[in-house]
Amino acid sequence: MTIMDPVCEREIDDVEYPEQAEYNDRIYYFCSLDHYQEFLKHPEKYAKEEYGEPVKQQSR
Repeated sequence: MTIMDPVCEREIDDVEYPEQAEYNDRIYYFCSLDHYQEFLKHPEKYAKEEYGEPVKQQSR
């Protein structure tokens, strides 16, 4: 699966980046702190389903 930064729309090679945000039950990854902060300011602008991964639900 390809991970994309929703702000710059570029592929992220290393998903170990600490910058990630959860929005509408999806996790978004970012290639920089600046992109992460921009996403937090305007998540509705950048939160596209094709860029986020579903949040894994824990089993009960």
